[in-house]
Amino acid sequence: MQRRRHPRSSGRPALAQSASPLVADRPPRAPGEEPIEIARYIAQLTAEMTRLAAAAQLDLLAYLLSMAQSEADAAARATSDTQPD
Repeated sequence: MQRRRHPRSSGRPALAQSASPLVADRPPRAPGEEPIEIARYIAQLTAEMTRLAAAAQLDLLAYLLSMAQSEADAAARATSDTQPD
């Protein structure tokens, strides 16, 4: 049996209908995961993805990923500046 798609459907899953996908229900952080740790991890992941995209000559994707890496690095710096020693 063949599945029917909506005529205007791209085949991709629909985004959650909320005011902002960034403010959607978030799962709780795992114990010990501080914002600075998460920001550093995201920076590492996006750096690797940037290298992969650049190697595949996906220039726009590499650029967008490098911007995400820059934002994660900035968030990690800002978080480390506000944490007590």
